[in-house]
Amino acid sequence: MMCKGGIVMKKVVDILIQNEYTFIAIKDNFEYHSKLNGIAPIMNKMLEDELFFQGCNVADKVIGKSAAMLLIKSQVKHIHAVVLSEHAKDILDKYKVSYSYDKIVPYIINRTHTGMCPMEKSVLEINDLNQAFVTLQDTLEKLKKK
Repeated sequence: MMCKGGIVMKKVVDILIQNEYTFIAIKDNFEYHSKLNGIAPIMNKMLEDELFFQGCNVADKVIGKSAAMLLIKSQVKHIHAVVLSEHAKDILDKYKVSYSYDKIVPYIINRTHTGMCPMEKSVLEINDLNQAFVTLQDTLEKLKKK
């Protein structure tokens, strides 16, 4: 595991794996975790408070560009991905956000394994965090209607 976050991030990742969470965020005595898939654990909280993850150490099973952009917008401290897309890596580097990962892949695959994740695809050409936030909300709404 490539990790700059040290002992704190090891603890966060251990909790993620041991409890079979898909997502976890920890800051001081605060802990938020979820077993929801995709960007739902992040988006659900950011719709309540865009800075919900401010200063948090986060671990996620899968981080694509969409999840990375949301977490950057929310001012997360450090992100660890079990699987990280190259698109996510590029945007994290661009915004100089601390991150680590176990495995890197060219892109996140959709749930039917037939192509790119629709969330990652929707923000592929976007680098503005506010634009990405709106685009991802729109994409989620369109997917719910299908």
